Amino acid sequence: MLIFAVAAAGVVSLVASAVRAGTDADLRSAATALAAATLGRMATDDFATLAERYEASRDGAGYRALATRARLLPGVTTSVNLPSLSITDGPSISSRRVDVVVSWQPPGAARPHRASMTTVIAR
Repeated sequence: MLIFAVAAAGVVSLVASAVRAGTDADLRSAATALAAATLGRMATDDFATLAERYEASRDGAGYRALATRARLLPGVTTSVNLPSLSITDGPSISSRRVDVVVSWQPPGAARPHRASMTTVIAR
């Protein structure tokens, strides 16, 4: 009977770990898809107004849309774990480097998780 109880506890622990890993993978996938979708929209937007529309520090319409979608992830509010998006000079005069970081914090997690993407957008 003792062996059965130890085995059952081990199976329960294994299942809990598998569920937790699956949930973490789903959340990472959602965050990565959000970053990729934002970069895709930016690639089709007016190059001259990218910083105005998307940089986090400027709070443009593109950034607000990103932040609104990010709030669907756990642990993201209007003031905590918001995504960051920065635009800097690219490798050529007619390009920009874009960094997107999407954060979330599952219940019970000690610190936020992050997914990041970087690309170069050219005119």
